Amino acid sequence: MPSRQPSSIPSRLPTSQPSQSPTILYKAPEVIQSYSNVSSSSAMVTWGLDENCKFAGTLYSGLFSADSNVTTISQIQAAGVAVQYQSFQRMVVVQHTGLTPYTSYDVYAYVETLAGYVNSKGVALASKQTFTTGCCRSLQFTQSPAFVYADSSKYASLSSDASYSFRYALSTAPSQDVTFVPLVQYANGTVLPSTLVSTYPVSTTFTSSAASAAALQGSFILKIGQLELSESVTIVLNATGTSANEYGTTAVSTAVKIVGNGGVPPPPSLSGVIFGDSGKDFYVLFDSWTDMGGKDFRETWPCRDLLSFEGSNTTTCSWLNLTAIVGVFPSTTSASSGGVSLVSVGGNVTLRGGKLKPYCKTGGSSTCDAYNASTSQTVSMQTATNAVTPSVVLVTASRVGSCDNVSINAMLSNGHGGRPWTSATWSVYALDGDSAVDVTSVLATLSSYGTSLGQLLTIPRAYFQSGKITLSLTLTNFFGASATGSVAFTVVNDPLVPNVYIAGAPMVYMRAYSAFTAYSSVTFTTCSQSSTSSLQSTYQWAMVAQSTGRAIATVSTSRAVAQYSIPSFSLTAGEVYQLALNVTLVEKTSGQVVAYSSATQGVTVLRGQLYARVAGGSVRQFPTNKNYTLSAASSYDEDATSTRLWYDWSCRVTSLESFDANCTELFGGYRNTSVATVPIYGSALNVSWVYGVTVTVRSSDGRTGSTTVTIQGLRTATDTTDGSSTTTLPQVSTEITTQEVRFNVNANFSIMSLIQSSDDTNARWEIFIDGRNQSVDANSPLSRWLQSLYTQTSMPVALVMQAYTFVAGSVVSFRIYAESSGASTSDRRRRLQTSSETVVSYSEISVTINGPPSDGDVTCLPTSGAALSTTFALSTSNWVDTNPADFPLRYEFQYSLAPGVLPSLTIQSLSALSTVSSQFPAGLQSYDYTVTLFVTAYDIHDAGSTAAQTNITVTMDSSVNLTSYVTDNLAASIASGDVSTAFQVLGNVASMVNVVNCSAASASYCASFHRAPCVDTANTCGSCLTGYTGIVGDANRRCFDLSSGGDTAGLPGSSCTTGDDCLYGSCSSSVCIVPLMTCPSSVSEVECSGHGTCSYRDNSGRSIASSSCTITNVDCHPTCVCTDGYGGKDCSLSRTALLARSSLRGSLCGGISSLQSNTDESSSILSSLSGALVSSYAPDEVVSDGDYGQCASALTGVAELAAQGYLAGASVSVVENLVGSVSSFVDSSLNMTAERALAVQTALNNVAAGVASSLSAGHYPLEVTSDNVRLSVHRDFVTDLTNQTFSPPLTASEDAYGVLGSTMMFDENANVSACSDGTGYVKLAIAGYGRNPFPNSTRVESPMLRLSSETATASTASSTASTMMVRELLQSQSMESQIPDNAVAAYYFTVQFM
Repeated sequence: MPSRQPSSIPSRLPTSQPSQSPTILYKAPEVIQSYSNVSSSSAMVTWGLDENCKFAGTLYSGLFSADSNVTTISQIQAAGVAVQYQSFQRMVVVQHTGLTPYTSYDVYAYVETLAGYVNSKGVALASKQTFTTGCCRSLQFTQSPAFVYADSSKYASLSSDASYSFRYALSTAPSQDVTFVPLVQYANGTVLPSTLVSTYPVSTTFTSSAASAAALQGSFILKIGQLELSESVTIVLNATGTSANEYGTTAVSTAVKIVGNGGVPPPPSLSGVIFGDSGKDFYVLFDSWTDMGGKDFRETWPCRDLLSFEGSNTTTCSWLNLTAIVGVFPSTTSASSGGVSLVSVGGNVTLRGGKLKPYCKTGGSSTCDAYNASTSQTVSMQTATNAVTPSVVLVTASRVGSCDNVSINAMLSNGHGGRPWTSATWSVYALDGDSAVDVTSVLATLSSYGTSLGQLLTIPRAYFQSGKITLSLTLTNFFGASATGSVAFTVVNDPLVPNVYIAGAPMVYMRAYSAFTAYSSVTFTTCSQSSTSSLQSTYQWAMVAQSTGRAIATVSTSRAVAQYSIPSFSLTAGEVYQLALNVTLVEKTSGQVVAYSSATQGVTVLRGQLYARVAGGSVRQFPTNKNYTLSAASSYDEDATSTRLWYDWSCRVTSLESFDANCTELFGGYRNTSVATVPIYGSALNVSWVYGVTVTVRSSDGRTGSTTVTIQGLRTATDTTDGSSTTTLPQVSTEITTQEVRFNVNANFSIMSLIQSSDDTNARWEIFIDGRNQSVDANSPLSRWLQSLYTQTSMPVALVMQAYTFVAGSVVSFRIYAESSGASTSDRRRRLQTSSETVVSYSEISVTINGPPSDGDVTCLPTSGAALSTTFALSTSNWVDTNPADFPLRYEFQYSLAPGVLPSLTIQSLSALSTVSSQFPAGLQSYDYTVTLFVTAYDIHDAGSTAAQTNITVTMDSSVNLTSYVTDNLAASIASGDVSTAFQVLGNVASMVNVVNCSAASASYCASFHRAPCVDTANTCGSCLTGYTGIVGDANRRCFDLSSGGDTAGLPGSSCTTGDDCLYGSCSSSVCIVPLMTCPSSVSEVECSGHGTCSYRDNSGRSIASSSCTITNVDCHPTCVCTDGYGGKDCSLSRTALLARSSLRGSLCGGISSLQSNTDESSSILSSLSGALVSSYAPDEVVSDGDYGQCASALTGVAELAAQGYLAGASVSVVENLVGSVSSFVDSSLNMTAERALAVQTALNNVAAGVASSLSAGHYPLEVTSDNVRLSVHRDFVTDLTNQTFSPPLTASEDAYGVLGSTMMFDENANVSACSDGTGYVKLAIAGYGRNPFPNSTRVESPMLRLSSETATASTASSTASTMMVRELLQSQSMESQIPDNAVAAYYFTVQFM
């Protein structure tokens, strides 16, 4: 490139707003000059724009191979790097990376302004510039052991080749051919004699036809002829051939030490420290395997233990593998960070001396003890390989009315790396001239926020006249990278115009295989809210392809009008779209349009990748007595579902013996590349070798993808003792069926496998990180026996891992073993101990653990206010993810009046909106009127963390009428698509009506008893604090310190002076006694609030003597019988108040049903609905049939949502809410009818079915308790049912007071296989009741136990049997008419235990 072409912006071209604006045409700026600074793999292109750059916009720099057929603007956009520029910026610099050396490229520019002006196609195509990259193609080692043993016997013959093989990779194929010869040299450059050290293979040749990543890789091993040789050598890759010079004139080399017999490996050396791309983390790399300094893979520790650097005291570290540490910096973006100083690029990082030794497989042997520790070493922190560039996102309403201030949301901007922005610079411009905006005041206002962007930035409306305005913000992060974002809005003199925007950046990027969802926000101006009650809003969405100008045919699948959703592959790869939303305000009676607003968002569908996938696992062991098939049919193209793929299979030996030898004989000569499968002939497997079978998948457009499966054989016959014959052993095979290779650290996950065996088999899981076996706690058995009855075909075996078992970023390998001896069941354990008689097959998969976003905070203004009248503005920001590609994030806003005690309620369900406005109920008096707000952020893989939390104070406003509040807000918000407000109304009102009088049980009063504050029971403290014991549940009695023997202090019968000496708080005649239970009351020391009497009933509703109703009698329920004119649980409500309360709760339940009908079904919505339901329904306050019907309908709908699979991935708290809701309806058992009982049982059935479906096969039982329902859901192996005792879980009271729960068992004669779900496992639920849930319950004299089992199919016979079982049980209770003759799907029955 000639030197006369400038590499920076010439001073003659203005870069900021001139004092006198030139004559500007209202059109997009055109490119008038361009410059390129080109290297071998990148090009910095500088585009010079003409004078029409008055309005900010985006320049797309589209790069193509030379002479590509570029004919549309969409091609330029889809292939382009998008750079936003400010008003009057005349030069735009774009960096293109990842280019191929010696290659010509065409680059085009296309410009869009925020004013809506764009380049024509002709202008864009005329901007074409061509350049050619220079020398050289790159070559690098990808695997290079720091040392190798001269004696190859030190390596297990089937061990990983990572410890002895060298691998290298070419960046691109040569133009013709190149051969690389590894040369082993002394320090002086002399090549060692081949009799002493040689390489195998001697050389590797690459040709221009090498297209896939696999075809561009080479490998070799060292063969050492003298076992005592100890030498430090250098391996040089010497290039020969026609294209040798294309890879540079300096040969690539790596150092290695040969360790001879009697020698020890060198101590690990610190090879580098580098920032992660996000800036939030960093990696410490060593040249060889370490002993990890005594740490464990799953351990997080202060970095100062092994390292020293600025901030090491507050930074946490973990080992990712034996050669790499990952460190995670603390957040320094929030005000609470305390100004922590952290290491930056170029800063020193020191390994503390004497801390690390080489990894030793034999543990603490004398050989290992002789290993030397590393000395202190210091290196400089390197910048990230692909350091994150700021993504500047500004969001505001597209049209701003006459009475609201302008609010700018910059909180979605990311790329700060968990540290404060280095700088934030603003610019502003008005399209209609300077008179439309007070530039000085606007810039002063925005600049006053500095680099703190974690709140809405408010600009007074008085600074603007009518017209179109653009604001630009340039952010710089601590890496020194900068980027600009802009937003345009129109100021209008209209008080009714709604504020409308689509959440996220003005241009979003996706791939065709992803579903697409956009979230909008629509609010009304403050001076028009009194008028909006007579108006209704309509939403109109359209997704328009830019190349055709036509809307796509696919319509939104979302039931929420404010949300736009389309399924995967609705959009075409390589196309650019514009999503438009028009919101219109219409007068309800006349239909006249009174105001409108709109918002747009660009959507670029990037070209996707081709992924090769081989089913069964990445590492497999095949017994040699049968043939197998490898299938790559699950390979896929991210761009389309119907892409034709071609397959090429290859095989190389990877073990030391015969390393790199061709082994396609395994395929038996079969290599048909038009199909996705290849046979593996077991008889061809050499059990002493390890094979690498690679499939390369190719699409018609030339894209490729490849993957390799490691295979080894297992012998399947053995000589008899006299050597005269052989014994044929069982046929055993394993297969990993899990395809996902990424799992979230914060969620349980399952690895699924299939085992096929001709005989009884032992299935066993092992877990590895970098080859080291990990001892973990799983949610399913790590080993189990499988009967041949189920393994003759294929038996699924799952491993269910607990959340947070592994460190984020770890690569974890899961291996399933199947071991069979061919022995009978009674003899199998003995035979399996004899290795010569046992066949072992295994399959393995490696997965990456994905970490969630972190460091976020939540801001709420104001910080205090009045219940249901003060509107609070919430926002969240400063989130960071260690993988920048995991953006954009989604957020879920919730609150709780008593965290951990009361359910969390929804402020805004999961969406891309980072701000929300809400009113709140009054905080609880016992919590000083505090309302806790928290935000959970989720990345694109649904990894979530609740890192953001804050408290506000909300006091009671007695002027608010709850009925009017519901009437005025609930139906209107649902109808207008404002789902967030609807959820807020439900939560706010439910919280207010559930408040009990705690004036006589202050927080300090309860603390003196070591109890939680008063929440659920009037004037009564909560449960014992953690570490204390006493009366279970709510009570005003002392709890005793368990660490001081509190569980044995003051037992009944012990001597006492006062009640404080007794475990249960009651002392009578100097003896500790068990106190009686009392009825609830809103007035202390007054029975049933003075408006009723206390009645004592058992679980079936029969009266019992009060003297037997002690706190340890869990079968007794003290119940208020209210006098005429009063009602409620404690008889505190007058008849009028009770009916009003019933109506109010009925309205809330009706709102839940309406919300479910107007929102998209998801786990997040189920969570929100379940929280609202458990808070809304109270059996003692819903007294009319109509109100009960609305609540029962809500229960049915929410339970059905659970049964549809939306409990998958949900937290246990959602199940607790669902079971708690069913429990509340069981609490109505005294008024139970046959119809109501059936509805409750159906709801419980659906909840149990949903839980069962969310559990993987083999998952340990999930248990949940509530006052009236105890549920245990099993996914056991079907044969495990025999002689297994089943019982529902005990409540805390039952457990503390030694209650023996009801149990049942299938004996040896039971046909347990009938319970199978079709896979050899069961979906079984067992439930117990705290109260009898059926009508005529007083006829039952013992507790009830409920068992249900869901099967995969139901035959006519089983359907009849199921119906008859239920009918026979319920016939005596007048419920037979409720059971239809065609009932199928689940066996369930409820039995009485005497």
